Amino acid sequence: MPREARDSRRAIFEAAAAEFAARGFSATGVDRIARRAGVNKAMIYYHFGSKQRLYRDIVREIVLAIRTRTRAIAAGDAGPGRKVSSFIEAFVSEAQARPHMPPIMMREVAEGGRHLDAGTLRVIAGVFESLLAILKEGRRTGAFIRVHPLLMYFTIVGPTMMFFGSGPIRSAILSLAAVGFPEVGPELLIEHLRKMAVRTLTPSPHGAGTPARAGAGPRSRSRSATTSSGDQA
Repeated sequence: MPREARDSRRAIFEAAAAEFAARGFSATGVDRIARRAGVNKAMIYYHFGSKQRLYRDIVREIVLAIRTRTRAIAAGDAGPGRKVSSFIEAFVSEAQARPHMPPIMMREVAEGGRHLDAGTLRVIAGVFESLLAILKEGRRTGAFIRVHPLLMYFTIVGPTMMFFGSGPIRSAILSLAAVGFPEVGPELLIEHLRKMAVRTLTPSPHGAGTPARAGAGPRSRSRSATTSSGDQA
């Protein structure tokens, strides 16, 4: 592809990503994207075929980048604890590198993912499968306790999307609450998520395989009266 064509394609991609993030799929028109990219709207159809395909390519680029990194982490030689930490770091850094990612994905969550095609959903499932493999390894080696893998996934993904998608609101809350806390950055988010993961996954020193319950003792409900969700990971 000639350089001029590559440049126009990239300009359209970046303009569309910003528009979709600001307005959502339905409210973003091809004319608006073309004006922002500084191209004739015919170039959008030349490069992408339709608004739907352009949107799909943007979302696919986001999740492919995350899947590539998390697959490599899951297949690596590090221990499961290190892998979870690296998974968190990869997810946060990819979100930080793509300011359009959090608002686009949060809109998709709110709208039931109705603009995501089957291929993109399979890529997203691949990110989850990377974490699932890490959790299974940790459970197998005794490094992790039993957890529900989907809840662990959302424990990482949810706060990351909320953090990067809520910048103005976050700043307003901190200023109005007058609690004296400084603005937080991605490094603090990564540290927080790592601590949460460690507390959730680390076996109890009591050796029961699950975290000790506060106040457990003779009066506590017997184990036979509790229910188990099975070996989730």
